[in-house]
Amino acid sequence: MQYKELLKLEQSARNNFKYHILKANVEYELGEFKLCKSSYENSIILMEDDELSLISLIELATLIGGWDYLFRNINLKKVFNKDYDDEFLDSCSKLIKAKISGTSFDVSELIKCAKTKKQKSISAYLTAIFIPNDEERLYDVALELFEGNLAAAEYLYGCGKELNIDIITKLIYLDMIGNKSVLESKREDELGLEFLPLGGGDNIGASSYFLKVKEVNILIDAGIKLEGNKVIYPNYQLLIDKELINKLDYVIITHAHLDHCGGIVELYKLNKGIKPIMTRETKELLRFNLKHQFDNENDLYILDSLLDRIIILDFNKRIYLRNEEVSIELYRAGHILGASSIMIRSDKCSIFHTGDFCTRDQETIEGIDFPIGEKIDVLITESTYGDSQCKSVNHECKRLKEFVQEKMNEGKQVLIPSFSIGRAQEILALISRKSESRARVYLDGSAVEASAIYHKYAEKAMGDLRYYIVDEKLYSSKKIFIEQEALSNRCCIVTSSGMLLEGSASSQYAKTMLGNDNCVCILTGYQASGTLGLRLKEQLNFEHKYITIEDERIIIKAELNEFNLSAHANLNEILALELCLKANNVILIHGEFKDKHSILEDKLNEIDNVKVYQSKNNDLISL
Repeated sequence: MQYKELLKLEQSARNNFKYHILKANVEYELGEFKLCKSSYENSIILMEDDELSLISLIELATLIGGWDYLFRNINLKKVFNKDYDDEFLDSCSKLIKAKISGTSFDVSELIKCAKTKKQKSISAYLTAIFIPNDEERLYDVALELFEGNLAAAEYLYGCGKELNIDIITKLIYLDMIGNKSVLESKREDELGLEFLPLGGGDNIGASSYFLKVKEVNILIDAGIKLEGNKVIYPNYQLLIDKELINKLDYVIITHAHLDHCGGIVELYKLNKGIKPIMTRETKELLRFNLKHQFDNENDLYILDSLLDRIIILDFNKRIYLRNEEVSIELYRAGHILGASSIMIRSDKCSIFHTGDFCTRDQETIEGIDFPIGEKIDVLITESTYGDSQCKSVNHECKRLKEFVQEKMNEGKQVLIPSFSIGRAQEILALISRKSESRARVYLDGSAVEASAIYHKYAEKAMGDLRYYIVDEKLYSSKKIFIEQEALSNRCCIVTSSGMLLEGSASSQYAKTMLGNDNCVCILTGYQASGTLGLRLKEQLNFEHKYITIEDERIIIKAELNEFNLSAHANLNEILALELCLKANNVILIHGEFKDKHSILEDKLNEIDNVKVYQSKNNDLISL
């Protein structure tokens, strides 16, 4: 409702207090914290002397730590030369006036008037201003009562208090992290870690990382990279040359996307003794994903043999290796169902490997979990978005949902190619949960089978979704279904693959729908080089659009759009994780940074007592 009200005000009220304060609230909700701060500052200049205006400013000052700006810029005569009917608001008004004018104030009056937890949190924060000798305790109380009190969180962070990753991320967005010298001095003794990326070090794709910890040899991930019809594997030859291929003790698969698991069968062919470790959900999704990659019985037989060797390890359960000298524990990474971060402990060091991770809760799964209050020596983190500040994903999700509904209400057919694991389920949940629209949402392609696994393990998150599974038995071909049913109804079709790989369900839909001016095609994810998805993405920039699919040249009449629904951590979220874990060594992986420093690397280097390593494929890092 706020968002719609804002749109109504936008054209007529840009110099209106109500517009800016509403805009600030909407931006906060969408995670656009810097924009929120700017709108908040504009609203102070245009302040109106009514109760709603003052309470809105007080709440925003609390949410974004904007008290100092309010104290410096608010018009005393305009706002505080009156009494307010609301007791709490009236007490706040008098306290603020006293603070600005330098006069005394009885804070017991404010505390007595506070009724809700948020009001008590605000009163504790404002009381700390007048009782500086007890400020740390009062700020602690303020944050405990209301976690959104970033004004209190900013002070407590500066005192070295442990805060959760969501709070630290918001503080970073709002430039409220001043002193980053919170890490202990670096340990001078050797940690006994060797780290060797075989793929996915300074690029994205074919992720595979060899670690040697106290003579235990561990491989994390065994992915592939697709370049058109070409499959690129990690550099297993390096392990063969170093005579390590047969000395691998364990292979840990972080999640079931092909760039992290697609090469495990080739690895198994080289060493039939490997012991794969992963979560139960990852095993099921890996089985589903890999069986679609093989077209001969021998490889399927090898896959079944490999699956029988898998060691299932649930989150927050520890397994001990090599006479209990080294242990492994998996934590929820929040990227897709079953995705893991890995904690490796020995008596010499502790290592936290993030895998692909997401800090926010998504529609179907919760965000990352990690060890709290434990010393981490080495953080190995993905850096997919280490060089950019992406748009708020919450904002993008809201935009996508409203855009799809709008197009279906116009009677159009919407095609959303999406990755079969993770992205398809998130989009389904976003557009079909509690939907009152009469338009149909279809699911097709290999995403159907992946969604069945999501239903099995995430039923609470998937149970109330309303969508139709495309039943090809009712039609002689996909083309007939599209022409006779899909194009005859206002609908949205979610189908794999996300990159529109040749021969996939999404490429078949695209071939029929892209030439239709009543259709819409939405891209929502990474498009690899050599794929139809990337060629289509490039057409977004041209007035006259065309594409060739299976040797057929198509003039694109459909509307094209793109939304960033990444389930990867962005730059600020990676920084926040490091500030939570306080690792003295950070190794960056899974980013396209072959010839330059990323912004993330530069930001991490600003933190005292932190050594940053940008990993490079085939180059050993010894700590």
